[in-house]
Amino acid sequence: MTPISPVSPITNVAPLSMVLLVSLIKEAFEDWKRFQNDMSINNSTVEILQDQQWVPIPWRKLQVGDIVKIKKDGFFPADILFLSSTNPDGICYVETANLDGETNLKIRKALERTWDYLVPEKAYEFMLKVKLDFGSSLIIGSIIQ
Repeated sequence: MTPISPVSPITNVAPLSMVLLVSLIKEAFEDWKRFQNDMSINNSTVEILQDQQWVPIPWRKLQVGDIVKIKKDGFFPADILFLSSTNPDGICYVETANLDGETNLKIRKALERTWDYLVPEKAYEFMLKVKLDFGSSLIIGSIIQ
């Protein structure tokens, strides 16, 4: 016992240490679960266009500029430019619950000019030029053909 405090230091340190230990274990468990989920997603396959044919690869090997085939009710953990759809109007419905928490479906429509890119031979010819200004949310692009 110290002359200044009537309470032993262990009565303050022990509960604080216990709270910190429990918090550390909880955070480590959540990090482990997040790591397992990330590995599961990164190892799932996606079809990309290579040499005019669809080739399955793991998501972790996806690179900027790859043309990706998303199937109905498919999940895509990446930013994707929507080119075409099997829907005759060139639309698709996207759920963005992982981004903004909203569970309703959002309508996305492809440019009419890219609707026929469903065919691998046509999609293989696709070229896009994009200009980004850092610090701005504005994206300027043009289709090169």
